[in-house]
Amino acid sequence: MPILGEDLFGGSKLAPAISPGKTRSGAICGVSSAAIWMIVSAYIDNTFSSLITQHIGLIGAVGVGLAMAVLSIFGDLYESLLKRRASVKDSSHLLPGHGGFWDRLDSVLAVSPIAMAFIFIFYVI
Repeated sequence: MPILGEDLFGGSKLAPAISPGKTRSGAICGVSSAAIWMIVSAYIDNTFSSLITQHIGLIGAVGVGLAMAVLSIFGDLYESLLKRRASVKDSSHLLPGHGGFWDRLDSVLAVSPIAMAFIFIFYVI
């Protein structure tokens, strides 16, 4: 029985040899959501997006958000590749059914250094 929404979304796979569950439409939705969030949060004081917007404008902030969203997808795919090469389904047993502990952090680990670099450049210097 198909999962609710499976017929509406899904479609062609993003990287079927690495992570067969990830689709191009899912990646597009994720990147689009990041752009929308950067626009919305640009108008909220003391947010990452408002800091970036003060220095390089709203279009620049959206560009940073898009780049970080794409980088987070690469981080997720890289962690999936590591698991596939190690022939394991989950990276740990701490969060069974979720791909393991590292599956919850793979995108964050890929994006955090870039976000901190922007904060350091625009806030500290």
